[in-house]
Amino acid sequence: MSVAMLGSLLQREVMDAAMVGVVVALLDTVTCSTIAYVDRRLKGCISVPSANVYLADDRVIQASELKVGMRFQVRKGDAIPADGTVVSGQAAVDESRVTGEARPVDKDKGSKVRSGSLMHSGFLTVTADAEVDASFQNRIQDSVQQAKNTMSGTQEIVGRFAEWYTPAVIAIAVIVAIVRDDFKQFLVIIVAGCPCALLGAAPFVHAVAIAVLAKKHRLLVKETSALESLARIRWLGIDKTGTITTGHFELVHIASVSSWTENELLRFAASVERKDRHPLAQSIVQSYTGCAAAFAGNSSLPDAKNFKREGRCAVMGAVEGHWVAVGNADYLSLQDLDLDGRAAELHKEWSPKGSVLFVVVDEEIAAVIVMADAVRGQARGTIGKLRSLGIQPVLLTGDKGPAAQAAAAAAGIEEVHSGLLPEDKTALVLKASWRGNEKEVLA
Repeated sequence: MSVAMLGSLLQREVMDAAMVGVVVALLDTVTCSTIAYVDRRLKGCISVPSANVYLADDRVIQASELKVGMRFQVRKGDAIPADGTVVSGQAAVDESRVTGEARPVDKDKGSKVRSGSLMHSGFLTVTADAEVDASFQNRIQDSVQQAKNTMSGTQEIVGRFAEWYTPAVIAIAVIVAIVRDDFKQFLVIIVAGCPCALLGAAPFVHAVAIAVLAKKHRLLVKETSALESLARIRWLGIDKTGTITTGHFELVHIASVSSWTENELLRFAASVERKDRHPLAQSIVQSYTGCAAAFAGNSSLPDAKNFKREGRCAVMGAVEGHWVAVGNADYLSLQDLDLDGRAAELHKEWSPKGSVLFVVVDEEIAAVIVMADAVRGQARGTIGKLRSLGIQPVLLTGDKGPAAQAAAAAAGIEEVHSGLLPEDKTALVLKASWRGNEKEVLA
């Protein structure tokens, strides 16, 4: 295009030169706008820690100034700025964007936390194990940048084609101009044969596709070549949380193992859990009242007096003259309560389905509850459609084995890989020995 503009000016065709300049300027504007659009959409798909970090000595510094060994504080709603080790406090941390685990993970002294995780509730003092640039979240952001910087197979082919095509067009234009003794013919061929549109088409299409998939469908394409691999796909790696499941816990089963009715025991449990802020607590309250507004006190639930939390394993309080506790199997061990009979059978049967809790009334096990991240209603149908297209689904999740196996069975997925971090999932897909041909696998 520069040659065409210069040639037009030499021919004193100012308007023609101006028109070529306008076309080039418009092309550059579209390019810059597309890049900015992709950046905005991709940045909105990852949790970015705050620019400020609150240190344990009440100083506030920039995240870039955080050094290994410094102690910082994070509160409810904060994004953890760097990988670290908890030195004090208790909290429920949402790691769903890091590991895919739907249920916020309880953290206390000695626990490891990763940058990019969100504080669901509580307060922590953390010792930084890595600087912000070397932390987990930064590695995720690097992957995001790769999404728009990588070239697809089509772009590489077009680029190689342009390496000889452009000189060939110039050579033909020169020969025609010499043979016909007409410099304008040279300019016509240069403009008509310009490969700019060809070179720019593929990047624009890929960039917009990446942005739409990321923002609208929450799908992060790490490399543009993956878009072209869809036609060859034979194995599809699928995440669990928020993909085949709803991403929110629901009460799946409750069974009374005492003289109390299930409704009475659920009412007792909801009364105690209403004073807690753990995600499972909200789900239990909502399962009874049908509305999370019960946390604000607008419900018929009785008040739980003398409420307290027993570490990470139980909450308890006095409800209508009865001492009620809701906790896991660890709580039963701490209280020397025997898990036997019907309760033991239910615990063994329901453990693969989700998180099993026990309702204890007056120091006796009264009910067994299982909470799980419910599988989407359309999941099994979608998996069936994939199989009809010749695509075999494989579950790749950060959840633990039993929960992953239960979700896979409900969705109709036969093969499961659990306990994976994002980089583990990538490594599994790229490992050629997994399926013999990594080009036929997509996650």
